[in-house]
Order: sequence, then C-alpha cells, then structure tokens
Amino acid sequence: MQAELAETFDVSQSTISRAISAVTPLLGNVLEDHIPTVEDVDAQRRHIIDGTLLPCRSWASQPGLHSKQHRKTEVNVQVACTLDGSLAWVSRPFEGRLHDFH
Repeated sequence: MQAELAETFDVSQSTISRAISAVTPLLGNVLEDHIPTVEDVDAQRRHIIDGTLLPCRSWASQPGLHSKQHRKTEVNVQVACTLDGSLAWVSRPFEGRLHDFH
C-alpha cells in the first residue's frame, strides 16, 4: 500500500512511511473520544456483531499478532452496528492469532 501511495504522490516509499508514522498517533488522539464503548450500546435496539482483522506492523516482541491462518500480522477487532449501519460498539483489539469465537 505504501508503494502505491508513493507512486500516487510522486514521493518515495520511505517518505510515505514517515508520514504515516507521524499521522497515526495524531489520528488516535483525535478519534479516541469518538469510539463507542459497550456502555454506549442501546439494549433496546437490535445489533449485528462481527469481527474484522486489521493489518498492523510486525512486532517481534508481540508474536501473538501473527495469524498463521492469514500469514499476516494483524489485530482482531469485534464491532457491533445497528440494523441501519450505525456503529454502536468497538472492542479492544485482540491478538491476530485469536479467532472471533475467543
């Protein structure tokens, strides 16, 4: 993905990597207060719950992030949305090696 971004913006891949590294913590800080928690879920509404795998950096000190099934380093996040598609809840990230049933 970084190579495609570099080509699109006519810069090097390392420049894209540095930009992503600089922006990621800022996005986390801005979005932190807008992530729905389990307390935000309306018990009177119906919800769809599913999991998704999100790619992440490969950390040698975190071998649990490596999914043998997908052969990637990722985190597993569970999400709940209302039937109209509004986000209702996001779980804390789980190690990518864990499947939804955990």
